[in-house]
Amino acid sequence: MRKLTAFPNDAVDKLEHLLSEATQANEYKRIQAVYLRAKYGYSAKQIAEILGFTVQSVRNLHSRYMKEGEEALRNAFRGGRKNYYLTESEEKVFLFDFEKHIQEGQIFDVKNIHQAYNDRVGKEVYLSTIYRLLKRHGWRKSPLRPPSKTVREI
Repeated sequence: MRKLTAFPNDAVDKLEHLLSEATQANEYKRIQAVYLRAKYGYSAKQIAEILGFTVQSVRNLHSRYMKEGEEALRNAFRGGRKNYYLTESEEKVFLFDFEKHIQEGQIFDVKNIHQAYNDRVGKEVYLSTIYRLLKRHGWRKSPLRPPSKTVREI
């Protein structure tokens, strides 16, 4: 087994301070995972058993703490848009042209938006990408039916 890299001398004090400031349980457990090694020298396996993490997760936390410091323990690293063709602001600009035409009373098919999007990003994307884009920006289908003639009175 290889020798573990030692934490900085002031790490225990900083981690104790972070533990007192933690507001969420998952954040508290991430800090504990590093604290138990820094203060007591527990192995990743022991820490994983105590906190209910996998051994690899504990090792990853230790590694990230050594590289990034306290900031590595504060972020949950979950969710978010990791894969996208356009940023949200670029998507808004892209849809703005279509909004102007729709407000003028023109009807647009999703296939038209799909083709324009393909041209914009320079590659063919699935139609479901366009539907998710429209949903993300609050667009919805608008039925082209006249209003109902029967009105129920209460």
